[in-house]
Amino acid sequence: MTTQQTDAEKRIAELETAVMGEDKVLTDIGENYAFLIDQLRAAQAKNEELEQLFALHYKREVEAIKRWRAEDPTGRALRAPAYGALLDWLYVELEMATAKSNERREMLEEVEWIKAGGYEHCLICLNSKDEGHDTRCYIAKAIGEDS
Repeated sequence: MTTQQTDAEKRIAELETAVMGEDKVLTDIGENYAFLIDQLRAAQAKNEELEQLFALHYKREVEAIKRWRAEDPTGRALRAPAYGALLDWLYVELEMATAKSNERREMLEEVEWIKAGGYEHCLICLNSKDEGHDTRCYIAKAIGEDS
């Protein structure tokens, strides 16, 4: 027997072993096919969810950078903020918007109080020349009562 025949026989034996191993793997896959398909579908669903989350994050980040640049168009036109600085800037923007919203809510509450008769209450206090009328009117306004 030549060396080439021995090497060829070894290689054939290796391939036969590999094929047998693949058959076992394929058998294992066949037995667990439903489980593996469920796992694959779950992974695909999670991947889709994450892709949507990343797309939303990117969209919101682009919107925030546009707002940041609009505040100072000449100075920030070709710059991108550091992510932390952008978040700080957005937080300040949120605080200012919240303050403005609270101010508007208080104005609406005052209008509702006036519509409910609060204005007449103040006129009564003012006409009575009671020196403490301001305090009582503001207390009545704060609690929404006519006292």
